[in-house]
Amino acid sequence: MLKLKILSLSMMIAWATGCGSWSADSHFSYGVWSDDGTQAAFTLNRFESRDNLWRFLASADTRRRDSLQVYVSAAQPGSSVRALGPIFPGSNMNQSKLYYMSTAGYVTLSRQIPIKSRQDENGSSFSEYYVEQIALDGTHRRVAKKTSVQMLSCDGGSSATAMPAGVVAIPNFDGSLIALLSTDADCQSLQTEVTFLNSSDLSVFSGPFDLFQNAPTPMGGVEYAWTPSDQLMMGFWSFGGVSGASASTSGQITSFTGVDMTCFHPSTSSGEWNASGQSLLVNDSDSVEIDTNTVGPQNRQGCPP
Repeated sequence: MLKLKILSLSMMIAWATGCGSWSADSHFSYGVWSDDGTQAAFTLNRFESRDNLWRFLASADTRRRDSLQVYVSAAQPGSSVRALGPIFPGSNMNQSKLYYMSTAGYVTLSRQIPIKSRQDENGSSFSEYYVEQIALDGTHRRVAKKTSVQMLSCDGGSSATAMPAGVVAIPNFDGSLIALLSTDADCQSLQTEVTFLNSSDLSVFSGPFDLFQNAPTPMGGVEYAWTPSDQLMMGFWSFGGVSGASASTSGQITSFTGVDMTCFHPSTSSGEWNASGQSLLVNDSDSVEIDTNTVGPQNRQGCPP
């Protein structure tokens, strides 16, 4: 009887923890429109997952081995998607950054790999952040890589706040420049510098410039956007809108407050919404659809010029 109970308990533990039940899974992200509005880009996120009885009660892993790959297509309903460039380890960032600069001939992808084995004495967790530039023939170049805090804790791990990604790259409206933002944050302050790169060869056009120096550690979400006059904005959620600072390509830094959230979406000429507020998705048949259920921002009235 005891042997039977032990066997039954072992079976229950194996079932509860999902032991041996890892399976391949994947899904497409929502798409981004190209800068000229004729093309679309997506990421295919691949991973292994398992069901777990404790997934809502404990921190047992239910997902592993994340990777992603860029797919492109014509921005027309029914268009099929095709892979562009290699499969990269990691996943889309919380501040997902994928831009398709069709006119300039490239895609930029920002991604992250959480470092599960690393925490500091305060309980903060870290990620490796990467930026890739992928040409339309599938070749790619690494733009930047940085390890920095992902979830900042200042109370020993009892609570944590998401920090801006260590590196983020955003092309300007014509795709000739890429703004590369590098951020460090701790419990006392935040620092961000911006460097403007020539997209053709990733050489430095200007910078780096200090966008934030010893700024208060943010407690809300972060937004990025280019303005049509080639100012790069970075701001944080606050009551009454988004507040932060902008940098010109000559290094002039200007503070702003109360900017409407819609001014950051899309954040350049390529983005999740087109001029009519439409978004893109890939259906179960791996073909493109225009999402008719959600309408995004359709103008930039009242936004910085």
